[in-house]
Amino acid sequence: MPPVFRRVALAAAQAAFDKKAEGLALYYVGSSHPLADYLLIMTALSHAHMETLQRAVEESLKASGLRPLRRAKPESDQWKALDYGDLVVHIMAPEARDFYRLDKLYGDARKIHWTKRPRRGPAPFTARPAHLH
Repeated sequence: MPPVFRRVALAAAQAAFDKKAEGLALYYVGSSHPLADYLLIMTALSHAHMETLQRAVEESLKASGLRPLRRAKPESDQWKALDYGDLVVHIMAPEARDFYRLDKLYGDARKIHWTKRPRRGPAPFTARPAHLH
C-alpha cells in the first residue's frame, strides 16, 4: 500500500469529515482498479455543500503540494470527481449515490477506517471578565 497516497487519502477524508460530508467511505482498491489505489466516496446534501466539500478537499491536498490531475467534465450538480492519480474523490448527491452504487461496485475492496479528529470549527466564545470591558 503506497504510504504517501494513504496519507493523502486520509487527509482528504478528514477534510470532508470536517465539512460534514455524509456517508464517507474510503477504499483501498490497489491492483483491482486500473486507475487508482484509493477511492473516497461521500454524499453532499446540497449543491452548495458539494462545492464546499470540493473546496475543502482541494485546499487540504493543495497544502501537501497536490492538485487534481483531472476533474469530471462537464460540471454536474449531482456528482463531482477529482482525480489525484492514486486517489479518486467522488462527491455525490444522494440520488446519484443511490443510483450508481459505487460502494457496492467496490464492495470487495478493503475499507479503510481512520481515527477522525474532532471537527474543526470556530474557536469557542469566551467572555472577557467585566473589569476588561
